[in-house]
Amino acid sequence: MKKIYYLILFLFTISLTSYSQVSIRSQSFEGTGSWNYTTFPSPAVSGTTWANVTSLGTLTPTDGSTFRGANNPTDDTTADTFEIDLEDVDVSPYSNVEITFDYMYEMDAADTFPEVYYEVYTDGSFYTDGDIFATGTSGSGTISPITIPDAANSVMLIVYIAYDYGRRDPNPSTTVNIGFDNFKLYTTDTFTGLIYTDDTIGWEGDSPSATTSGDDAYINGGTYVISSDVILNDVIIAGGAGIIIEKTGNLTVMGDLITENNLTIESDSDEYGSLIVEGTITGTAYYKRHVGDRSTSDLISAPVTGQTFGDFADANSNIYVSNAASPEIKRFAPFFKNSGTYTDWSTADDAQGLTTLNPAIGFRAASTDNGTFTFSGTVNTTTVSTPVYHFSGANASQWNLIGNPYPSYLSMNDFLEANDEDGPNGVDIFQTARYGIYGYDGIGSDGWLIYNKANTLGDAVLMTPGQGFYIAVDDNLSGTMIFTPSMRRTGSSDDFISGRTNTYNKSNVTLSLSSNDTLYHTNEIYFFDDIASLGYDHGYDTAIYGTNASGFTLYTQLVESNPTSKIGIQSLPNSSLTEEGGITIALGLIAPAATQITLDIKEMTLAENVDVYLEDTEEDVSTLLNDKAYTFTTDKSLSGTGRFYLNVSQKTLSVDDNTIESLQFYTGNKTIKIKGSLDVNTKLTVYDIQGRQINNVVLKNAVNEYSINASAYSSGIYIVRVEDQTGNQTTKRVILK
Repeated sequence: MKKIYYLILFLFTISLTSYSQVSIRSQSFEGTGSWNYTTFPSPAVSGTTWANVTSLGTLTPTDGSTFRGANNPTDDTTADTFEIDLEDVDVSPYSNVEITFDYMYEMDAADTFPEVYYEVYTDGSFYTDGDIFATGTSGSGTISPITIPDAANSVMLIVYIAYDYGRRDPNPSTTVNIGFDNFKLYTTDTFTGLIYTDDTIGWEGDSPSATTSGDDAYINGGTYVISSDVILNDVIIAGGAGIIIEKTGNLTVMGDLITENNLTIESDSDEYGSLIVEGTITGTAYYKRHVGDRSTSDLISAPVTGQTFGDFADANSNIYVSNAASPEIKRFAPFFKNSGTYTDWSTADDAQGLTTLNPAIGFRAASTDNGTFTFSGTVNTTTVSTPVYHFSGANASQWNLIGNPYPSYLSMNDFLEANDEDGPNGVDIFQTARYGIYGYDGIGSDGWLIYNKANTLGDAVLMTPGQGFYIAVDDNLSGTMIFTPSMRRTGSSDDFISGRTNTYNKSNVTLSLSSNDTLYHTNEIYFFDDIASLGYDHGYDTAIYGTNASGFTLYTQLVESNPTSKIGIQSLPNSSLTEEGGITIALGLIAPAATQITLDIKEMTLAENVDVYLEDTEEDVSTLLNDKAYTFTTDKSLSGTGRFYLNVSQKTLSVDDNTIESLQFYTGNKTIKIKGSLDVNTKLTVYDIQGRQINNVVLKNAVNEYSINASAYSSGIYIVRVEDQTGNQTTKRVILK
């Protein structure tokens, strides 16, 4: 049974206005009518007026200032009939549908009125007709409501003017003016809810808000603009009216949405409007999705789908042309893993075999103006699956470019959870070392942002509507990645473009690699209780996308196991911060020769009593990154690990007026030297980087210089702890070559 959208709300809700006629389509020929039409013959023949006019003889409009008029149509002998065809309209969501319209006429003599009649078609087949009669020499009237069966899914109306219909024989020389106005297709079902009358009156009563989830809303006329969070139950947008969700707006429809192709969602470079429909949606929507220019490009997907690429290209003249000599080839391309390249689509062919912009497919795209592309099509409200696979032997065997198929934000953590072995998909096909989402964030910076469970934990990180990204599939596997409606969110966050700070409510430190004030690469380290280990943690340790094309790359290695993986996000246990000497992590660095390099902390949410030291074993320099960056110039190209180490530890040993804090530590010739005076005998302990004790001696207070034989120690980092009899203590990291 057809659903009736016009529901009576509970009596305890606020008092609201009711409409007895809710418009589905209307046309009064004012230029903004929603019931589209075609006239025949078109254009009008010589000597005949068949146009939108303000007056014709003594005829004037019955609604507004314009009507559709015909002057002496029977003077034309080239056509048997003149007609107005009002388009076929989907009425499947409605019940108790009716049609009315107005007519006007004048003629020189009675009984010379031409044959004027209408025909109604439902679901493409003839349903009913009726004659329009005239008495006297002038007059007007309204066609009585034509009732449409509830079983009908679509309705079309045609109005004819004929001079050879067979029942009357009008005089062709007689002056006859005929006009039509105020066509209405509507339902008589009663609507009680929030009503937006037009842009002048606005809302009759209360306005929608984030607290109106139980209210239905009807947009009768004008354009309702949403710039904040709005939640409604059922929403109906009448033909001729509209809704615009601005870049700061979020509309959540808990029930169903009816749009007459008059819903638009907007965005710009760092804000994106959002639409979530929990029920069904009738009609199409438009999403104006921001796309970067040629200098950055973007990875995007269609936030509404079903549009052919040819229609999409015709609607967006600002798509960057890849080759001026071939303007039909656009910078809009999926990723072809066989070649490891993007193949730009052309409007001259069938877009490489894809005729439509399908959901969850990613594209590399560029605009000419750093503006927006307008997508039109279906709002996806159900689960979307997209195939992904690993193709051995290809240049990019593991990589798949996919995208958010919804016109809403998406929880990255939900997406990751749904696509591992514990999720509803039931299969984990992520490449082992590259579990995560890889987002492109602009040319000339660090290139790729990585998201795994470490930096999306807690549902704080969202993906923008229509965002494209890469995932890596494990060797020789294939399957699907799923997107579910439960992943959808409202939000206000940005896309992947660099230069914007991400805020994670987690303990982490993000390192940066820069050269001459240009950021090239970042690396993230997280600390979790009861989740992370010193080895590989599936979902929490993820390798970098690849060697950065800029020639600058920063990565870490796992503290334990799998030393060859270049890690972009590493997760470690919180307990490692309080272990003796903290935790030391090997850094990998790729950089060209004769280049100034700066290693620094980009973001840090660790406690204030946590120190982050960078050790350069070649220069024998230790830098507290909490206080300053480490800058040096390469004398040769760098590639790999072994020179740089990061030590992260929690300070627990500082005591005011402690003489042992003035001790100085040196290394050289396989010795560890300590200089300075002591008030009392003091214990010295040496630990290796894994925290194992390897030496223990007592320093006498009468001696100002102490030496520890380290000839049996291998090269690397060691932790020296000094503690006196009163409990004062300090630690120092030293490097033996």
